[in-house]
Formats: sequence, C-alpha cells, structure tokens
Amino acid sequence: TGEPLALAALFAGHEAPGIDAEALGVLGADAAHRARGLLAVTGSGPLAPESDAWCDAVRLAARMPRSAAAKRLGEASGRAADLPRAVRAWEYAGAAGVDVVDAVFGPPRELAARATEALREAGGVDGAAPEVRNWRNRWTVGRDAQVRYGRDGRWYPFRRRSGQWWPAGPPGPDPADALLDLPQS
Repeated sequence: TGEPLALAALFAGHEAPGIDAEALGVLGADAAHRARGLLAVTGSGPLAPESDAWCDAVRLAARMPRSAAAKRLGEASGRAADLPRAVRAWEYAGAAGVDVVDAVFGPPRELAARATEALREAGGVDGAAPEVRNWRNRWTVGRDAQVRYGRDGRWYPFRRRSGQWWPAGPPGPDPADALLDLPQS
C-alpha cells in the first residue's frame, strides 16, 4: 500500500480563479491518505491519533514544504515563523515531534535525575564530562545540543541554529543515545 494517487496532475492546466491546483491536489491526496489510515485499525482503534488545527497545518505543509500553499498555511495558522521548525519535527516524528517542539512539562524527578546522569556519563570532548543543564523536559548539553523528553516517553535531539532550537534527528528511547546520534555541526 503506497502513497495515494498524486492528484495535483489531475488539476494541472485546469486553472480557475482563486484555486491553487497544487494545493488542491495535495489536499485531495492527503484526505485519501488519512482515510486509509483511519480504516486501518488495530485492537485499540485507529492508527493515527486525532490532531489539532496546528498539527494539521504542519502535516499538510510537510507534504509541500516550499510551496505557496505551505506559506498560506503558516499565515493562516498565525504561526508562520514556527512552521519550518514544526515541519522538520513532523519529518522526524510526526505529531509527537511537533508536540515536543513546544511542550514544556515536568517529568518525574527520578527520570530527570537518571537522564542528567546518563548525559554526563556520555562524555564530552576529550572524555571530559559535558555541562548539562536541565529545565523541565529539556536537557541542554554544552552550548549547541539539546535533548527533550516527549510526552510519548521518547527522547528528541535538537541543535541550536540561528539562536533557535531545531529538531535534529529522529527520537530514541535513551537520552544519551539521542545526543550521541546527533550529527556534528
């Protein structure tokens, strides 16, 4: 079962005032993709969780990241500046990745202590223990690396880029592994 039919080609050359053929095609293909996902059920229900309007905007923009339609989605959401980072998070981890970009919560103390120790033991340059700062569900290691604990129990790597934290890879089950898997910048 592959991707749904790319419908944009069906609308090519059929211009109508105010209608973006590319966006219409992406929306049609996305609707087919979501319908298929909702029909594929497990014992606990649909495979795909319900999502909010922001997550829907990110999901759609990820299917057409450099298009005029994606730009309009960002503007309509009121979060145009956040959209590129959210799309990157979607590419790595779907809705859970988008959530961890903004989520701030306090994980259990025991988990926080274990994570801090694991990140210190992972080692830094020349075997020296790196500086590890923890705030809520975020651990900053050194100046430019961060791992965040998601509500789904996975660890998400981030890198500082132009003064902002950007998703930098897929999540993992262990904070130190997520950090060590980060490509060097």
